[in-house]
Amino acid sequence: MSQDRFPTTMWTNIKHAGKEDPMASDKVARRYYPALLSYLQGKGLSAGDADDVAQEVFLQLFSKDVLVRADKEKGRFRALLITVTKRIVQGNYRKQSAQKRGGGAQSVPLDKVAEPVADMGGDFEDEEFDRGWASNIMALAMKGLAAECDKSGKNYYKALTMFLRGKSYQEIADDLKTSLTNVSTWIRRAKLRLKTLIDDEIRTYSSSEEEYIRETKIIRRYVNPDPD
Repeated sequence: MSQDRFPTTMWTNIKHAGKEDPMASDKVARRYYPALLSYLQGKGLSAGDADDVAQEVFLQLFSKDVLVRADKEKGRFRALLITVTKRIVQGNYRKQSAQKRGGGAQSVPLDKVAEPVADMGGDFEDEEFDRGWASNIMALAMKGLAAECDKSGKNYYKALTMFLRGKSYQEIADDLKTSLTNVSTWIRRAKLRLKTLIDDEIRTYSSSEEEYIRETKIIRRYVNPDPD
């Protein structure tokens, strides 16, 4: 399998972020931030607390040489991300509990954060994070479809979003002042293009055919872009 199918764009940014490249760090954070926030809020954190923890996660990653040692051959980067996240959440929870008791105990030491690369291996999965991750991939693909349709002037994106909001084909046809045949064609083509865009996003985060297949299976649990 040609490596051209796996540009490793995100892994390139990850390595550069580990070398304190601010532009690369920003790209990594922006890509993973939405899924991380969704995961943390799903754990019961308020929007503000989730944002604070997410910022701390990336500070830990970017300041402790973790990314320098991160290796795409050792597993998924998001396994590393969620491992660090769980340690920080646990540490903050124990610190807050100790403060409430008046004991003044310190939070759980995060000395292992500098050596978490081993946690990237194996069949690491976290269903809650995977669900947020799938939503993030879908959002990126939808954004790409919207940009394409805006540039080309096609109505694929408009028709699809109306359909996803629960409108019937007839209602969409009336709103867009077109035929039912056109609506059916637009939605089908939108789904086909969306599937391609989702696949492209998955490849961006994958370093091999094996990882791409595994990631695709995970995404398909929560996102079904197939036309039928």
